[in-house]
Amino acid sequence: TLWTTSRRDAQVLEQRFNKRNGTVSVVPHGVDSSRLSPSERMVRRDGVRMNLGVADSFVVLLVGNDFYKKGVDQAIVALSQLPGDVVLAVAGLLDQARIETTAADLGVQERVLLWPRTDDVLDYYAAADTLIAPSREDAFGLPPLEAMSCGVPIVVSARAGVAELLVDERHGLVLDDPNDADALAMHVRRLIDEPQLADRLASEGRKLAESLSWDTNAERAGELIE
Repeated sequence: TLWTTSRRDAQVLEQRFNKRNGTVSVVPHGVDSSRLSPSERMVRRDGVRMNLGVADSFVVLLVGNDFYKKGVDQAIVALSQLPGDVVLAVAGLLDQARIETTAADLGVQERVLLWPRTDDVLDYYAAADTLIAPSREDAFGLPPLEAMSCGVPIVVSARAGVAELLVDERHGLVLDDPNDADALAMHVRRLIDEPQLADRLASEGRKLAESLSWDTNAERAGELIE
């Protein structure tokens, strides 16, 4: 029995191992929506933003461990097209020198923040105004789901497996081409200029996250095993 976390990933396995379409099952990841919640986010928000030095900024958060696959370069290009009070916070195990060089080349080095890996990522979701995931390749992508659970509006690449679970402009904004920094910047600008849209995405994203618990994930896996 073989399963994966997204239909996109399942199709890759079916093609690679000459399996019939639909024979690899899909069990999406889950999220702890009781801990990663809008209420917990708001309790921490002001203090975390003050401590991180972003109290007066619009914070775009990107969480990942691979500079190219997670589209960090395109995120920095998009940042260069956004207002000066917008900052890009990049968290995870990433190539710091590469990030700094790319930001310097585009003249936004002061607006790209490198946040260290943490065991309590809720602090970063609390500080963020939106999360972007312009992934070129991603079997699933937990940060967008976790951000939705916290009530953070998201922009996610269509190439991320989690995008299969979303309705574009209902649960989040879907970026069709992760190499299109102009479109990425446009999506973020919409969230800045249209607070009602951001609020609606946050609310509907939270509802979706609540339906994707780790208990549900375990039940689906258990059914396959049995």
